[in-house]
Amino acid sequence: MIRETAKPGKTDLLIVAGLLLGTLLLYGRTARFDFINLDDADYVYDNPHVLGGLTSENISWAFTTGFASNWHPLVWLSLMADVQLFGPKPGAIHLVNAVFHAANSALLFVLLLKLTNARWPAAWVGAMFAWHPLHVESVAWITERKDVLSAFFLMLCLLSYVRYVRGPSAKTYSLMLAMLVLGLMSKAMLVTAPGILLLLDIWPLRRLIDPATAPPALGQKHKLWSLVIEKVPLFVIVAASSIVTYLIQSGGRSVLRIPLAARLPNVVLSYARYLWMTIYPRGLAIFYPIAGDLPAGRIPVGQIIGSIVALLAISFIAIIARKRLPAILIGWLWYIGTLIPVIGLIQVGSQSHADRYTYVPLIGIFIAVAWVGLALWRTKSSLRPVIVILAVGSVVAVSTLTWRQIGFWRNAFTVMQHDIDVVPDGYFGYRTLGLAYDYADKPDQAMAEYQRARELKPNDAVTLQQLAEHAVKANDIDNALLLYKEALFANPYDGILYNDYGNMLVKKGKIDDAILVYRAGVQRDPNTAATYHNLALALAGQGKIEEAILFWRQAIQLAPNYAAAHTGLGNALLMDGQTQEGIVELRASLHINRDQADALNGLAWVLATHPSKFYQDGPEAEKWARRAVEISHGAQPIPFDTLAAAQAREGKFDEAIETARHAATLAEQQKSGELLKQIQARIDLYRSKHAFSSGQSD
Repeated sequence: MIRETAKPGKTDLLIVAGLLLGTLLLYGRTARFDFINLDDADYVYDNPHVLGGLTSENISWAFTTGFASNWHPLVWLSLMADVQLFGPKPGAIHLVNAVFHAANSALLFVLLLKLTNARWPAAWVGAMFAWHPLHVESVAWITERKDVLSAFFLMLCLLSYVRYVRGPSAKTYSLMLAMLVLGLMSKAMLVTAPGILLLLDIWPLRRLIDPATAPPALGQKHKLWSLVIEKVPLFVIVAASSIVTYLIQSGGRSVLRIPLAARLPNVVLSYARYLWMTIYPRGLAIFYPIAGDLPAGRIPVGQIIGSIVALLAISFIAIIARKRLPAILIGWLWYIGTLIPVIGLIQVGSQSHADRYTYVPLIGIFIAVAWVGLALWRTKSSLRPVIVILAVGSVVAVSTLTWRQIGFWRNAFTVMQHDIDVVPDGYFGYRTLGLAYDYADKPDQAMAEYQRARELKPNDAVTLQQLAEHAVKANDIDNALLLYKEALFANPYDGILYNDYGNMLVKKGKIDDAILVYRAGVQRDPNTAATYHNLALALAGQGKIEEAILFWRQAIQLAPNYAAAHTGLGNALLMDGQTQEGIVELRASLHINRDQADALNGLAWVLATHPSKFYQDGPEAEKWARRAVEISHGAQPIPFDTLAAAQAREGKFDEAIETARHAATLAEQQKSGELLKQIQARIDLYRSKHAFSSGQSD
């Protein structure tokens, strides 16, 4: 039977206030914390769409991109809103995460209070959710906005469902659907939400028992089946979300090809580890390597057997006690079920488990424990002092540990050094600390960390890639080529690696080999725009303009704001005789980035020298040419040659002659004999009061 809750009393409001205030006090110091160089760059400080704020173009991108191997438009929109309101300041974004987390804890309390009328168990669950160390990663890591945002909409979805059950209507059902959709648009992990609703149907809503709450369309017969049918629209929505997520993560190469037999041991271990970490939340890290990534590389058979025994024992107890204490079974199934998307049945990423994955699942464990405590309170009055001490002590203990854990997230150096301290045999901490040193422009320290990471995992593609980039900076191209080759062997589906390897081959003058590498790159990873761009550059250099145009178009399709690709396409179209289209592309490039010498010079040149008066525009050509001279710091002959052509087109022949002479001097200094000859021929034209037109003999 569903019991209507009374209006919130003073005590309930105080509990809500305590959860909100306590959470904000606990996480408030994150306002002084920095970004970390682990996905925060993709999500905020190196993401031009997020940094650009809530523009129509960026909003469109948020809904259409699979960037960062996820489709979560509301996460992008929320981060854009943060930047729009506060600027790209990490402290403000951290605080927004904390506010969402505080709201989630209060909403969880309100939800359980409405469901059960059990104030203090609900308050304890809210406090444990808000202040447990396992949830620090979801709140203190800016990238994990998806956790706190999706849980916010999950809480609203569950509250809407309670309202629907107590007063069924299309309006409340639609509201529930809307909240689920918004939650899935924040994080696809909420695909388990219909299962949570079915669990709540069993307890505490007791819809299988209460005749007043059966779905009206199906009456009292086959009540469990009718509850499933009632949720068909939700299952359709989550099925669509699951398909989209799998396709995006597979396309982004986040899904690792590991045999199921190799994944299952980690599944069992992870379920047990999360439980142990809930009870004993010490030694928490940002990355836990799978067994094969540790030096010993052995599967811990003893731990697997122990985990199986523990999980079966808890399941047995939950089933046996289901009639007297249904909260145990419901909480246990909540925990087991909501972890399924991230437990490793489909391996996404190379971590064995992650603290952030417990954000919603631990609610089930907290509910089971709280209602066991409530049952003991009601039946064993002698235990009440012990229950109070344990309840208060557990909240104080986890809050103290959380305060300490939050401190590790101050910046990239503190969080990764802690990761190394916790997992000293893991390569990930050293590698990411190396990236932090690189970002801080400390190459020697970075190299030391990369070397240590390589010792622990010789075939880690990211480490090899970073070492290769250091070799490039040291102009050790041969070593860079070897390292890129090793990295590609370790990860043959990374388009950036193909692009970088091809670029090194170009530096060595091996253009044909580079083209082969670029072609392999666009086949293995068709989502890396830079590979298409550099392949097009190489082909254009060999005179294969039509094919180059095709690849530049593909690069722009993948990255519409890729200014260099617009420039390359524009100049190629001009060479192919497609003048109007070429001018459009060059203008588009300069609209994105006004400081591109090739685009400036290309546009100025065609406007100054095209034989058709339809395209000639001397004043605009001079404007762009002067900008090209400016950004080249007056050190290159070609921008001066273009400026002279623009001045001549305007009839400023004396200025054109003087500018062209300066261009000739620079060409002579740089020993550009052919260019010098062409400039001298143009000077003769300017002396005769004629502008230069493309196609004229030099």
